[in-house]
Formats: sequence, structure tokens, C-alpha cells
Amino acid sequence: MDYTTLAGEKSDHAGRVNELESALVRSLKSTPESCPTLEIGFREGGSTIYTLGTMLSLGQHRKMVTMDVGGSMNDEIAGLMDSNAVPHENYSMTQEDFIREKAGLYTWGWVYFDADHRQNECSRDMKLIAPYLAEGCILAVDDVNLWDEVPDFSDAGLKLVPELTYQEPGHPKPHFMAWVKQ
Repeated sequence: MDYTTLAGEKSDHAGRVNELESALVRSLKSTPESCPTLEIGFREGGSTIYTLGTMLSLGQHRKMVTMDVGGSMNDEIAGLMDSNAVPHENYSMTQEDFIREKAGLYTWGWVYFDADHRQNECSRDMKLIAPYLAEGCILAVDDVNLWDEVPDFSDAGLKLVPELTYQEPGHPKPHFMAWVKQ
């Protein structure tokens, strides 16, 4: 199955889900397979499918956890996970509630924030989830172009990885940025 094409069809990123590739591969290769992936905000599931396909291409079957305020994962994506023996959990709640109530359930191996894009709220949640990230875990954040500035998260053990930044051609600010847990 061509997961990249399927992910592009489901993505709200105009088919650009591969902007995640470098950050995702680095994180999956740097953390134990016992550390699940976490996607906060999955809408139609494009980046979830991309994560699944990338993980399988690396021979991994780590647990995938998704969360979206809008509801549950669709049957097609759950079926893809089931047919590939990938354990999964889905939560329907706000980003803030998930971070406060569920983030400590696991030590995360990959985290992708694509839900609440407001700078203050996202920054707060990044700091709250940081203690639960495996060393080497990438915490990637979409739509940082909406932020006024890029905060320093070194006090939370997160270091910005400039080479993983994605900036759309012709746009003055990066669209996607990633931090690594040290």
C-alpha cells in the first residue's frame, strides 16, 4: 500500500504530509519501539496514516495514540492499524485535557501537535508533556507560523532542531518546527 499517497488524500496539508518525514524518521530511529507515538489533532488522519506507513517501512509496530477534540478515529484508519498488527488508542478530548490527564501514561517516542495552535496554549502543553518524552524523542509542532515568536524550551529539556524546520516557499515564517528531548 502507498501510505504517502493515501495520507496526502486525507491531509489538510494540501498533500504535504512528507514535511514530517525527517523529524518522524529521526524520532522513530532514536527511541525504543516500546515508546508509542502520539498525535494530538488528527482531523481526517493524513498525518496518522503517514506516521503508520513510515513506522511500518522501518519494521516497527509501536503503539499509536491519537487524540482529537472532534471525535474518534475513522474505521478505515483503525482498520489499517489492525491489519498491520499496530496497537492503537484514540481519545476524544481537548489538547489541554489530554496533556493534563493522559500524557503521563507512557514515555513517548514521537509527538506531533496539530490541534490547538495558539502559542501560549501550545507552549504550556509542550512544557507539560516534556517530562514524558523519551530521550531523543522529537516533539513536532504544526502551524507555528501563527506564533509571534519561537519560545526557548530548554528549561523543559527541549532543544530546537533547525534542520527539521519546514518553511513553505514564499512564506516569511516556518510552518512546522521540531524540538528534541535531551
